[in-house]
Amino acid sequence: MIAPQPFGDSGIGAADSHPVAQPEPKALVEQAVRSIAQVAPAGWESLHAAFSFAGGQEIANVVAITASGPAPIQITAEAIELIRAHRKLSNGSRGPWLRLLFDCDATGALQVALDYGDNELPAEHLLPPEAYVSDFDEFPRLATPLWLVAYMRNKGQQLRTAAEARQCAVAVGDARESDDEIPPLAALWPRIAVLAAVCRGSNAPDGPRTDPAFQLHIGDDGGCTLCRLPGDRAVLSGGRNDSRLLSAAYSGTIGWPDLYRDAPTWLHNLYLDPRNARGLLSFCYWWDGTHWYRSELPEATPLTLGETPWKPTDEIEYGVPGVWTAEGTATLVKIVLKRIGIEPSDRTHYAAIDLVRAAEARIVSERDLTKLFPEGVPESFDIAEALAQLDAADVLVPRYPPIDQATAEALVVSFCHANNVDTTDYPLDQLVADRWDTGWQVFVPAPEGEIRIDRTFFLVADDGVVEQASSFASPAEIAHIFANRFALRVRAR
Repeated sequence: MIAPQPFGDSGIGAADSHPVAQPEPKALVEQAVRSIAQVAPAGWESLHAAFSFAGGQEIANVVAITASGPAPIQITAEAIELIRAHRKLSNGSRGPWLRLLFDCDATGALQVALDYGDNELPAEHLLPPEAYVSDFDEFPRLATPLWLVAYMRNKGQQLRTAAEARQCAVAVGDARESDDEIPPLAALWPRIAVLAAVCRGSNAPDGPRTDPAFQLHIGDDGGCTLCRLPGDRAVLSGGRNDSRLLSAAYSGTIGWPDLYRDAPTWLHNLYLDPRNARGLLSFCYWWDGTHWYRSELPEATPLTLGETPWKPTDEIEYGVPGVWTAEGTATLVKIVLKRIGIEPSDRTHYAAIDLVRAAEARIVSERDLTKLFPEGVPESFDIAEALAQLDAADVLVPRYPPIDQATAEALVVSFCHANNVDTTDYPLDQLVADRWDTGWQVFVPAPEGEIRIDRTFFLVADDGVVEQASSFASPAEIAHIFANRFALRVRAR
């Protein structure tokens, strides 16, 4: 922090006209801030700067926050020289920083952050690849983040146009059947949709998002895209940010891994995760309607040896959200909801499991979502946004005009007469009904004070189908089977 220094009403002192011959790095930033403050708009409230330097190329942005809003500042040559000097002077075992950022308020409180590229730089601060190549030649590093290695060395190796895919077609391929590594598409798609719904509903900064054809997941350590194609086909591709496979390939330890070897002609750029354009794709699977497949990756054989052998599934561990089972998906749902104050409990656990099962059967209702919140849906959760994600994924129960209670009861009476149901102890003039998501539960209540096990009741779906049932199974199981049958009928019409 810079101690407040008097300079008009800004709180930042004037630049030192006689800097020390070998100043401390901190002092150089302080001098640069003072220099910038001299040309900032009068009455500025705070300064925010980002300097991106490498290989003799530079990007420098400074903005002053004023009462009228943000205002860009023309950076002085003096400030630039001071920041350049800081970069050289602070060079250490990690090499010089790639970005220097600072925030300073009008009292002189200064915060400085040095970015060595652990995470990918934002596009507006990214210099051309040759700038980093030159910088790394001048200042060798012991370790380089994978994204930056790919940025410097990627030559489009992972691009696959439709024309190239067609040219690579083979009559019989040797792709590896990989159902032991990825859940079936019919389970994977709805599980990611459920996670996307709770992430979107709770305004989570990361996690998956869904539209009718694509599911995009961006996590802290990797990401992926799941694309659905006509004919029950799909492509799942992505990567982990610290991929051993790609690190070895870029370093020349192994040959370049062909993720598309023996892939079908319909697997190409249009359906691949955007990482492929940046040379950061470390896994690729395709679903042909029956099985998942991937390349055998013979180039990676050297990595599978030694004390810590690499496995292809290592790449999906952080690239794909952990939706391998319904239980695992429910656990992720609870983790997301805990961020908005919903403490895990047995009720939320079973509600999450029921939601996943409903999504897998494509019969999710709004009630399935609200069951996640035993104390009521909080303001921090947007039910509409969550339902929109589930709608896009096509896992909501089909829309159908509901029937009213009187119609449901009349249908039960007709059903009993038509099927010779014995109603001796079941007076049909005493029928009552409870509304369910896709119809009605119609029954004769037990006499007051009497409890009956395995009580007969009827389920009347909104499409007019009547089913005779009993209370032998759990209400949740009965409701699930009832909604699933209704959905199958409606979708088949």
